[in-house]
Amino acid sequence: MRARSPNVLVWTSTNRCNLCCKFCFGRERREEFGTSEAKEMISELKRGGVRHLVFSGGEPLMRKDIYLLAAHAKKCGLRTILHTNGILVNRRNAARIARSFDVVNLPVDGASEKANRKMGRGSLRHTLEVLDLLSGKTNVTVSTVATRMNAKEIAGIARLLEGRKISKWRVFKFDPNLGAALKNRRMFEISGREFASLRKRAGGAQFISPGGEFGRSYRLVASDGNIGD
Repeated sequence: MRARSPNVLVWTSTNRCNLCCKFCFGRERREEFGTSEAKEMISELKRGGVRHLVFSGGEPLMRKDIYLLAAHAKKCGLRTILHTNGILVNRRNAARIARSFDVVNLPVDGASEKANRKMGRGSLRHTLEVLDLLSGKTNVTVSTVATRMNAKEIAGIARLLEGRKISKWRVFKFDPNLGAALKNRRMFEISGREFASLRKRAGGAQFISPGGEFGRSYRLVASDGNIGD
């Protein structure tokens, strides 16, 4: 791992996932840190100046030690953020998740069950139930990947989220250069002009393009602790 780290780190805490999204831009699979290695990495990140640690994946909740690692990060003084697809969140563990993470990010990629599942996601109804369940306990954000397949869904998603207690809604332009997304580029790719045209349908959403200012605000950390370029 390199000596100095940026303010925000997005850590692929596990490569395991309970979904197989064809537009996923997850990086190559590597060995995963065990608990002691992960705790050591988190401590080092804090010493290097990191203030926010995003637990990403894969699906982070598939790690049995995820709460232990989140607690260690909090003990180190880091703000903890969970990127989850929500499938493993329920009434039994919602309170614990809320205590462990300062922010929970959930994906919504369609305005109907059919459209959301067509994008490779799980149940839209369950995701919205999880959103409502967590929003009263911690900060919740929502992410949408805008693609050729779901561009017409953006206005409907905006209506779904209207009135719900979320901190932010981010709409990401499909990135065709990484992971499964690279293989399925023709199926999902959307032009810059098409992406920009979606703004008027999305209310106050934050629109994010690959390589933009948002992408420069953080660094990615692989599951083995290697900080990417």
